[in-house]
Amino acid sequence: MFSGLFDLLSGTQEADTLSEAARGLVDQLQAVISNTSSFEIPNPDGSPIEYKNWAMRFLEGASSMIYIPSDFEQLVLAEGWQYLYYVFQVSFFMPATVTSIEIEGITEYNTKFIPFLLNNKPDFVDKTYFLSLKCTTEDETTTVVQWPMISVNGKYYFFSLDIVHTSEGTEVRLYPKSQPIL
Repeated sequence: MFSGLFDLLSGTQEADTLSEAARGLVDQLQAVISNTSSFEIPNPDGSPIEYKNWAMRFLEGASSMIYIPSDFEQLVLAEGWQYLYYVFQVSFFMPATVTSIEIEGITEYNTKFIPFLLNNKPDFVDKTYFLSLKCTTEDETTTVVQWPMISVNGKYYFFSLDIVHTSEGTEVRLYPKSQPIL
């Protein structure tokens, strides 16, 4: 079912747990992809109530895949969560919608190149893993992407999204954060 799934964890109970967690997250993601009718964010200036309702629905739905220790209301007002939304949108909906996702591998973070920044790891994140996902789109194009998976108190998520108070002010932090590919 998951050929070549684990580089370092083959045959262990941890590998089975990671496999189940990754499959669960990917299944949730595929359900979101198939049930999403619009990827347009309402204009916060033109329709502030519609924008707030849309953002709250997105964050509530995403909270099973994204660890959010902050209040949703604070995140909506901060608007920094939009970056996370765009990471999902670009990864799985551009240039064509992903119709199937297979897990090709799971590895714990190491020093090889990954398209995410791992600095500012929150204290609540136990471990960071990377999933190699083979995505097939509506037009049958296949691509493999690296996608993060974090563990927090024995549960697994793709990302964490939190409001952090710093000396410069309030900041919405995504972990791991996607880094631009040059």
